[in-house]
Formats: sequence, structure tokens, C-alpha cells
Amino acid sequence: MENCTRPPIVTVIGWYAIVMGVLPAVAEPYLFVKMNKVFDVIGGRPAGWDGFMSVALSNWMIFLAQIVAGIAILKSRNWGRFLFALIVPAIAVVGQVVYGTHVPKLEWWKSVMPNLIFTVFLFLPMASGYFRLHPPSREARAGGDNTRQR
Repeated sequence: MENCTRPPIVTVIGWYAIVMGVLPAVAEPYLFVKMNKVFDVIGGRPAGWDGFMSVALSNWMIFLAQIVAGIAILKSRNWGRFLFALIVPAIAVVGQVVYGTHVPKLEWWKSVMPNLIFTVFLFLPMASGYFRLHPPSREARAGGDNTRQR
């Protein structure tokens, strides 16, 4: 049987995805309450305040997808790295829809760049080989032994 140890970069990316999904998810309700108090003090709501909840919901879906991708990557599920790769375009789409031209391009790229770099590392031969060594087998789904004969 071949060496099945997880490459360190895969571990780093898995934990990065989990942490970057949990931290903003924890902070967002606080920011929502804080913004609500500020608007109560200054009076009124800005235009598009109703859309804020839909933005928050889309952000929460991205956070959840990032947490699920991180857990799947750490459990050596191949679909986890594809989910992680789909998060980059999701961040880009939500960012463009929400912020449009109000955020300079450099600021936008700084938020997307770590995920983009990590996505490249997930598809390098070393990481790809690791995920190929751990396909979900019928025995594993049935609760049996997960070792493969080569």
C-alpha cells in the first residue's frame, strides 16, 4: 500500500477554510446588530436596507460552503476541493453584486487572492495524488475495511 499521509499544504488549506468560514460567520451577527444601532441613532435606514438581509444570507451560504469544504478536505474527500474551488467565483459574484464599483479592484483582489492561491495548491500533483489515494470505496460506505490492494 502506498504512503497515505496528508500533505501539510492540504492540512493548512482545510483548516484555513474552516477558520475563514467560522470567524466571519461569528462576526456578521455582531456587525448587523451594531449597524442597526447606528441607524437607530442617526434615524432612518439607508436605501437598499431590505437587500442587506439577502446579502447577509448569501454571505452565510458562502461561509457554510467554506466550512463544509474545509471539513471535506481534511477528511480527504475529493469533492471538497472542488467545492473550495467554486467558492472563489462565488465570492467574486457576491462582491460585484454587493459592492459594485464602490470597492477598488485592489481591495477586492486581496480578499480573493488567498483562496485562489490555495485552490491552485489543491490541484497540484502532490495534493491530487493524495485525494486519488482516498476515494470513497464501497466497503467504507458499507462500514467495512477501507484499505485498497494495489
